[in-house]
Amino acid sequence: MKKIISIMLVIAVLLSLAVTVSAENETMKKALAGVKERIDIPDGYTTFRSSMTEYGKESYYFHWSEEGSGSLSVHTDSEGRIMSYDLSKETPNAQYPSLPELSREQARILADKFLQRSAPELVENDTDKLYLESTSAEQSGSITYYGFTYYRKHNASEVLNNNAHITVTAYDGVAYVSDVGIEWNYDTSFSDDAATLENPEAAYYNAYPIELRYERTYENIIKTIADGTEIVDDVVLLYGFKDGAGYISAVDGKVLELEIDDEYRLIGGSGGANTAMKEQAADMAFTEQEMAELERVDGLMTKEEAEKLLRSIPSLSLTNKMTVKSVRVYRQRPWYLTDKSNVDDEKFMISISLRDEERGENVNMTADAESGEVKNIYRYGGEEKKGNNAKAEIDAFVKAVAPEKLSECEAEVTNEDEYGISANLRRIVNGVPYSNNGIRYSYSKEYSRISSYDLEWDEYTDFTEPKQAMEIKEAEKRILEHSPLKTIYIPNGGKYRLCYTISKTERQADIDAVTGKVIYESYPQERMNINYSDIGGHWSEQAVRALADAGIGEAVSTFKPNEKMTQKELLVYLASAFLGRYYWEYDEDSFYEMLDRCGYMSMEEKNPSEIVLREDAFRYMIKFMGFERVAQLEGIYTCEYTDSAELSKDKIGYAAILSGFGVVSGNGQNLRPKNEITRAECAMMIYKYFTYRKG
Repeated sequence: MKKIISIMLVIAVLLSLAVTVSAENETMKKALAGVKERIDIPDGYTTFRSSMTEYGKESYYFHWSEEGSGSLSVHTDSEGRIMSYDLSKETPNAQYPSLPELSREQARILADKFLQRSAPELVENDTDKLYLESTSAEQSGSITYYGFTYYRKHNASEVLNNNAHITVTAYDGVAYVSDVGIEWNYDTSFSDDAATLENPEAAYYNAYPIELRYERTYENIIKTIADGTEIVDDVVLLYGFKDGAGYISAVDGKVLELEIDDEYRLIGGSGGANTAMKEQAADMAFTEQEMAELERVDGLMTKEEAEKLLRSIPSLSLTNKMTVKSVRVYRQRPWYLTDKSNVDDEKFMISISLRDEERGENVNMTADAESGEVKNIYRYGGEEKKGNNAKAEIDAFVKAVAPEKLSECEAEVTNEDEYGISANLRRIVNGVPYSNNGIRYSYSKEYSRISSYDLEWDEYTDFTEPKQAMEIKEAEKRILEHSPLKTIYIPNGGKYRLCYTISKTERQADIDAVTGKVIYESYPQERMNINYSDIGGHWSEQAVRALADAGIGEAVSTFKPNEKMTQKELLVYLASAFLGRYYWEYDEDSFYEMLDRCGYMSMEEKNPSEIVLREDAFRYMIKFMGFERVAQLEGIYTCEYTDSAELSKDKIGYAAILSGFGVVSGNGQNLRPKNEITRAECAMMIYKYFTYRKG
């Protein structure tokens, strides 16, 4: 009887498993069928794999591949709706770059058609659909990558974090959608309340006020202070949102908090070790050279003094079981000193690490080796210990470590959760907060102790007087001129609700309090999506448009084809063509430093506003093409032009190579090497090089 019951139980279990597996199999089949209805699987992609994941909701991964490097990966939800698509093919590794036969507009049509077939539900409803928001183009050798970003709009207002991005890859007459990412919340409803707020600007500033503050911007403005030391004065007086920007209801102006599903929320706490702390601890190796320097330099803190300083902080309660594991002494150049400063301006820092092997607990401290000022402390590991004296321990710690600095800080801004407490005490200068300076610390509730402490305090900065700042009303006006309010739907209370928020990021809304200039410029929304208004009918029109279509050029609305080209304009044009990066968005110094570092020119040649001669443009072009060493060979080149004798002797090789490539031809008889090059002529040089193989 027992045997029969056992057999029946086994059969019951197997049947239940079969039902589960069968149901799961049917769902996956349904998803796969949905995928194959929406996209085409390339011929030859016959090897197939699949997997299922559950992160809040079920989803599936389908993967096809062929012999070699071709593969297609698709991620779908349980209904077979595409979340991501990644198609890879073997692409050419061409020696020379070339322009695609596919235009940006043709690539956009390809992307639109893919969306219409693969995700029709996202483009068919006129009141709730995806709209093309921005485009981009990136040239890499003979391959062009066109990017298209779409935003979901409900009743003409953007829906937060609902979008799609499509990449079209094009080369040698081949073009295909290679990458797709779609974020769309299918399981939601909209409040559909109209925007009835009478004065949204006033309501927004009431909810999110701006403040006057000092901030380090890293713009590297070199100044010389009274003692002759050169410093980087990148601290500006600015207006920005006091506690950050957010969202207000478009109906009544009340603050609406952004609600994110728990399955997407990042989890973290202030207690325990983190990667940065562990890396820092591992880096604190003590060397013989550092010990020798420590012993040689008078007045520096010794290992024993550093340990004594760390143990003297009462709230740390370090026991004798904690022993010194490493000590490191090193020079550190403060951020505000330039490379031209005397080496004696560098600071000596000492880092010490203590460890309790038995409990696996570590304490690291870095201090100024001359003054003994504690710069940071990190503590992690050990035994958990619950307590109720957080406030007392925090107060005792901060007062012991930085009593003088504490008196120059404003009341702390504190965040608290189940894991611990973190706080930021901002430095006050001239009655104005300095947001990059002050004291930060965290307290772990798990261990009932201070877990981290950081002091950031600049010594030599010429602060702009607050009285030079514009009135706050004028600042509010300037901020909204640059970053006007926009309507947007955000998840709140189980629905998407219509809100107002600024159209730029919070950082990009900051302005210089004196000049009103924007502090942090944003990248152009539509990178190189240019429709030049001044080249219609010009002899260079085809070349200029083809280059701009592929992301080569400058993000401006007019090209000015007949104007003479400056050195910086020429170099930016060449960099965008040959390096395929956002070099036109670099500040001038960083751009030239990059060129110097990569060997395209030396800093001694820097003359941004200089008008470039044609023969010098030849030289720069050859540098970016990578043929300079060949061009410098002597006695092997000739140039068959009437005015070849006008070429500088050291430029003959450059002109001859470009002539051989068909990149330069002058006017058929004269090369005009000493003429100043125009913007149109520069565009034609690049265009001819990118298309010469097809000519």
